[in-house]
Amino acid sequence: MNRLSQGTTDVKLNGQVIEAIFSGSFNENAINEYARKIKAIIDTLHSAKFAMLVDDRAVEGGTPEAYAALNKYNEWLNSQALVAKAFVIDSSMTRSILKQRTPALEKQNVAYFEDVAQAREWLQNQLAAA
Repeated sequence: MNRLSQGTTDVKLNGQVIEAIFSGSFNENAINEYARKIKAIIDTLHSAKFAMLVDDRAVEGGTPEAYAALNKYNEWLNSQALVAKAFVIDSSMTRSILKQRTPALEKQNVAYFEDVAQAREWLQNQLAAA
């Protein structure tokens, strides 16, 4: 995989929380591969409630097509049993671009953090209240 043209994602299920770590610059293919991984995990949950932790601290950017694919994926995600999503982002620019280019996030219970532990704690509280 050419890291200059396609970012990488590490995705895993930790209890009721899907955790994803993004690294690099993203194109449409990388986002579609990420969405495929997430959909496969959600299928194993059999409609059970879940939360997501998205670590974007190593994101270097994305193409317009990548953000369009990300928004389409989030539109689909809005129809799933998602309780909450926590983003870990240490760049106000990355956060601003994400919010602007992914309007489907507005329908989700989203919070932004700079610390993974705080994000996990918030997600556990959201799941407990759901």
